[in-house]
Amino acid sequence: KNTPVHQYLNTGWSSPEAEFVWTDGKVATLKFLLEESLLHHNLSILFKGFPFITSNVKKQDYSISVNGTVVKEGFLHAQESIECYIPKTLNTTQELIFEFNFPKCSSPKSQGLSSDERMLGFALASIEVEVLESIS
Repeated sequence: KNTPVHQYLNTGWSSPEAEFVWTDGKVATLKFLLEESLLHHNLSILFKGFPFITSNVKKQDYSISVNGTVVKEGFLHAQESIECYIPKTLNTTQELIFEFNFPKCSSPKSQGLSSDERMLGFALASIEVEVLESIS
């Protein structure tokens, strides 16, 4: 299911733009309130968007945790999605807090691109949630 991102924004996000919303700072969080029918299932969550890349910033390192447990680490260097696997052992409460860390975020101003001082890491355009298997 493809869902608008604005309803999930918690902390560390810039003002939403027409097609996406930027992380603003090294840490940004999303808050999901899951339907009970999704609890105790393995989930795949796809965060579609793109990193802030310049001639000086060739990639964005990142990590994502869910309710305090790291579920994904890596780097982005082009328009690409981040897919997270959430095992059913982590999917036991209706509230899931996703914490995104972008330690190398930077501002367009610091890169000499514009007067924009926001510390950009990732522009989130959409989120897709898929149940991978039923509870047995």
